[in-house]
Amino acid sequence: MTARLDRAGSATMQAADAWRDNLVGRELELLARLGVDWPQHGRRHIRCPFPDHEDRHPSWRWDAERRAWFCTCGGGDLISAVMRMRNCGFTEAVQWLERDLGIHHRPAVTRRVR
Repeated sequence: MTARLDRAGSATMQAADAWRDNLVGRELELLARLGVDWPQHGRRHIRCPFPDHEDRHPSWRWDAERRAWFCTCGGGDLISAVMRMRNCGFTEAVQWLERDLGIHHRPAVTRRVR
């Protein structure tokens, strides 16, 4: 049973990694669509855009090199930002990316080994 869970977890991680790769280069565009107004020049930090974090001092930033956000309330990738902004899980975040942003991912075809 543990092996089955490990394979399922591995498949989920592979799907998440494939989605992250599909978003490369579009992060700032997608953050803007989420309502995150990232300054082009100047400050490195803005007030946290997440509805569950009342940020009195700008503490949220996007690191384009790492393709990740960082804040005093946590850190993560673009998909986790969608999850926090929209208060949803991974599946719902991906559905939003597909439906509202027109981003589609075609999973790699894998063959079952017998």
